[in-house]
Amino acid sequence: MCNAVYHKSYQIGEPVTVMITSERMEITSLPGPDRTITDEERSFFTISIPVNKEFLLPKKEPKTVAKKDNASAKSRRKPSEIKQLILKALSAEGALSKTELVDKMNYKKLTDSVSNAIAELIAEKNQESI
Repeated sequence: MCNAVYHKSYQIGEPVTVMITSERMEITSLPGPDRTITDEERSFFTISIPVNKEFLLPKKEPKTVAKKDNASAKSRRKPSEIKQLILKALSAEGALSKTELVDKMNYKKLTDSVSNAIAELIAEKNQESI
């Protein structure tokens, strides 16, 4: 790149062009190499520099969307089942944070269903103490 800019002819109004793709970088310089070291027919000079294969991004495969079937819908827990899991985990472990509770229930993350069940259990406990 530096060489192309350094040897650019300012008598020709064409810029040094740089094209960058994910696989290579191409630099074109007009009028090309110095006439004293090349033939007269060269009116430009282009160099293509490939990207090192270690830096190439892996080609992404198209994602396939799995259709939900009735079996996956049946595997969802009812709110009452979630409450039972929460109570079981708390009775076995004692006080737990929400993150710890979700982990003990073998959930990947805190879902709305679990949050709602926790809120309902707290509300039920508060009603009992009144």
